[in-house]
Amino acid sequence: AGAGAALAGAVYFMLAHACAKAALFLAAGNVQRALGHDRVEALRGAGAALPMTFLAFALASLSLMGLPPSGGFVAKWLLLRGALEAEAWALAVAIVGGGLLAAGYLLRVLALAMAVPSGPPPPVARVPRTLEAVALALALAAVALGLVSSAPLALLEVGAPEPLGML
Repeated sequence: AGAGAALAGAVYFMLAHACAKAALFLAAGNVQRALGHDRVEALRGAGAALPMTFLAFALASLSLMGLPPSGGFVAKWLLLRGALEAEAWALAVAIVGGGLLAAGYLLRVLALAMAVPSGPPPPVARVPRTLEAVALALALAAVALGLVSSAPLALLEVGAPEPLGML
């Protein structure tokens, strides 16, 4: 069952990570377009100016960190389960450590974006709602993969060369 969990986790990780990372890149592009820069240190107060963009950033961050209820959580849980069952301790530490590192850099961006600016708010150019909506849709997909994981995992079971033991 450990190998099956690891295989399912790897495939699920690719799917959830693709949605979350694409959402983060699109959100960063929206920030660049609105503020004219993407410097983390200069994001103070940007969350108030771009609420939909930073909501997408926050939801996608949940998945990259591997927090419930996201697809990233399901994927990392399956990978961790496979690593523990195979007694691959270094791999298990790397999986958990990767989530903690992601939390460190993503929460820093969110904390600065949600902080109250010390001076006047930064000038903000208009970002088309469609650009923000696409980032949010991808972030929601990354979270939804955690909420409805049984259906995609059942598809993995059908296409597997041998039973994965997931269901």
